Amino acid sequence: MSNEFNYKRLDRNDAALLLVDHQSGLISLVQDFSPGEFKNNVLATAACGDYFGLW
Repeated sequence: MSNEFNYKRLDRNDAALLLVDHQSGLISLVQDFSPGEFKNNVLATAACGDYFGLW
């Protein structure tokens, strides 16, 4: 039995980016990040999807 792993690079036709519409109260419940940092992380994730053409 071979344990060899063949890496196949993703392309934008085989990928998806899902952003959940955050409720207005969710930002106050997140304790791992400050509200500003959390917002910036969400915006950066969306910008990455735009950059890679994941519409």
